[in-house]
Amino acid sequence: SWHHWVCALFKGEDTPEDTEWFCESCRKNRNKQLPDELVVPHATALPETELSKTLEKSVASALSDGSISCNPVTVRVVSNIENTNKVNETLRLSHVRSGDEAGGGGGEGASAYPEEFPYRSKCVLAFQERKGHPICFF
Repeated sequence: SWHHWVCALFKGEDTPEDTEWFCESCRKNRNKQLPDELVVPHATALPETELSKTLEKSVASALSDGSISCNPVTVRVVSNIENTNKVNETLRLSHVRSGDEAGGGGGEGASAYPEEFPYRSKCVLAFQERKGHPICFF
């Protein structure tokens, strides 16, 4: 039937039994379970952080203040990476020169300007349950 085209693995009845992924309908028909590594946890099962708790409370408060009735919104920080970014030599030299022109003299700008900057990259997602499935909308 046509729903097999949606799962992008259409092979009809020729689909081998050891295929790791089946669409939901095929899994039910073949009495299959997804392997553990392919099971995606529910949004509420993801770990909470102080940021996610604060954002979740703020969203709930804003919805309540706006008299909006809906399923609760779950907010989770799914990635939090600390890294450093090296400064391009051309940029570094231009700052050294501008420091010298401003009266720094003696090339102090070269040692004062850092070679790299730390930064933190976070991915914050918001989910809301619709028809029994968590939907990521932000």
